[in-house]
Amino acid sequence: MDWVMGEYQLAWVAYLIAFVVLYWAWAGIVAWVPIRVARQMLKGLLAVLLLTPVVSTDMEGWLVPGWLNFAYGFLLDQGDEMGRTLFNFALAAIAMLVVLALDSAWVRYRRR
Repeated sequence: MDWVMGEYQLAWVAYLIAFVVLYWAWAGIVAWVPIRVARQMLKGLLAVLLLTPVVSTDMEGWLVPGWLNFAYGFLLDQGDEMGRTLFNFALAAIAMLVVLALDSAWVRYRRR
């Protein structure tokens, strides 16, 4: 199991490195958005969509990217999997909105 676990961890490291590169490119793309909150929201939505994990039903203790789990649930017509994934997305989106509100409040406070 150690060999498989090493591949699992390596896959997640590669996934996170790819996310950092994609996030950097996405930040450059949305840099033209004039409203700071909208810009932060777009970057946060990318993070929520790509970084929200879901516990795998096939391998106990393993995490799967939420978008991938949702796509498999949709293709295999598994409504319960899609619902579980959407619940995780909702929790992550709520956390992102809280962080965005705190960031906006902090920026507003610093401008005084």
